Amino acid sequence: MDPLVVIDHGQAGTLFAAVRQLRSAPPLVAFFAVMYYAALRPGEAVDLRKEALALPESG
Repeated sequence: MDPLVVIDHGQAGTLFAAVRQLRSAPPLVAFFAVMYYAALRPGEAVDLRKEALALPESG
């Protein structure tokens, strides 16, 4: 991983805060958060589907 290309935690927080200012914020914040925390490439991120999501009952 090249630290000059990948954003750090502080930069990610700044990105999320900026996206929260947009009208369509909740889905976009979730999209960028999944990209950041799962380290997805753009091609992987655009292929995310709700049907492929599995969340625990609690927690």
